[in-house]
Amino acid sequence: MKNILKDFWNSYKGIIKCVIAFLLFFTSSLIFDFLVFIFNIPVVAENIKLLYFIKLVSNFILCGILFLLYRKDLISNFKEFKKKFGYYSDMSFKYWACGLIVMAASNFLISALTPSRIANNEEVIQSIFTVVPFITVAMTVLTAPFIEEIVFRKSLKDAIKNKWAYILTSGIIFGAMHVIGADTIYWYDYLYIIPYSALGIAFSKLCYDTDNICPSIFAHFVHNFIISVGYLIRMVI
Repeated sequence: MKNILKDFWNSYKGIIKCVIAFLLFFTSSLIFDFLVFIFNIPVVAENIKLLYFIKLVSNFILCGILFLLYRKDLISNFKEFKKKFGYYSDMSFKYWACGLIVMAASNFLISALTPSRIANNEEVIQSIFTVVPFITVAMTVLTAPFIEEIVFRKSLKDAIKNKWAYILTSGIIFGAMHVIGADTIYWYDYLYIIPYSALGIAFSKLCYDTDNICPSIFAHFVHNFIISVGYLIRMVI
């Protein structure tokens, strides 16, 4: 019986962990709800900054859970990334630049050909920045790259063995996640799945070609960091 279970685990652990990672991601709001309940924090406008801080804490908790789920691979990948940082960082910037060019071009075309001027997801982030700028930076730069790369890159790579099936699936799901549900109203709002998917595909291919999750986490970190700095500068000016 032990051998049967062991064989089953070895054969399907990538898929099982992928399902767990996605379940954790889409139910992560329960961590926030639990903390709010435990500390008896009223969900009212007066507590908005405290509530966003609790959200940040819940994100770090999710990071910890995802790390435990993939700890062996993450530790091994990080050691390799640190050892060959020059090579991996160079790869990260090249793939990120390619994804960014396609993302910027498609964003320009969408804004030029439709009434939309910016993705709803970007509008939401900008509005949060005006309320809790530094907490938003922490969520955007520190927790989001790790969480999203583990869920949309690492877990899917382990579950889908075909290269292009993985790259396209990962990229498109990543793109859709940033658009669907983000106060999407009009049909043309869904077109922003294209630019987000372009960046997601670039990160997925980076992860696949390097066989290491750390370069895509690093590229995602750089991308979000630059955007966050831009938001902060805009607020000051």
